[in-house]
Formats: sequence, structure tokens, C-alpha cells
Amino acid sequence: MQEEIAAINLAKYRKVQHDLEESEERADQAENAMAKFRAKGRTSSSLTKTIGPAAVSTTSTTVSDNSTAISNLLGGWLRGVHVIQFAVGCYS
Repeated sequence: MQEEIAAINLAKYRKVQHDLEESEERADQAENAMAKFRAKGRTSSSLTKTIGPAAVSTTSTTVSDNSTAISNLLGGWLRGVHVIQFAVGCYS
């Protein structure tokens, strides 16, 4: 009986560990996307200054698309963190 309980607890631990690794990967992806977003923002603002007002509509579309992508990545990362926090709370 104790071996079964130990096996179940080990399986739970491994699942939580796997979930943590996945959420860390999503966090890295979100950080990379944010860095790209900020770099594009700097590039877009300098292009707007050198080209003029005509570039504003193109720049705002790019910023909007990037914001959506980053929101999706961060949302996935946060869901992963909540799952892990719940799992750790249940099994500790």
C-alpha cells in the first residue's frame, strides 16, 4: 500500500515538475517576444521621425499586432504559473 502511495506521489511530483518546465519555456518565449516588440518600437519611432507622418499608420498596425501576440504569450505563461501554484498547494 505504501509503495502505491509513493508511486502516486512521485507521478504527481513529476507532472508538476513538467508543468513548471513548460511554463518556464513560455516565460522565455514571452520575454523574447517582449524584447523584439521593444526593439521594433524603437525602430518604428525612429522611422516615424525620419520619414514623417505617413509612417504612423503602418507603425500603429505593427504595434497592435505585436501587442496581441505578446498578450497571448503572457496569458499562456500566467495560466501555466497558476496551474503550478495550484498543484504545489494541493500536493505539499
